[in-house]
Amino acid sequence: MEKNLEMGQQSLNRILQEKFSAIQTNIQYMHSQDDIFRTIAITSSNKGEGKTFF
Repeated sequence: MEKNLEMGQQSLNRILQEKFSAIQTNIQYMHSQDDIFRTIAITSSNKGEGKTFF
């Protein structure tokens, strides 16, 4: 049972890593287009969706 939890956590970590990598790539792309940093807002329509995680 403990091994399954560990594998699940590793899988979740990989998913989070991929998502953060995609965000980083998109920000780098936006910056390369006009060389101006802009404000990025993290929003959602529902309470408790992890916005404070950032």
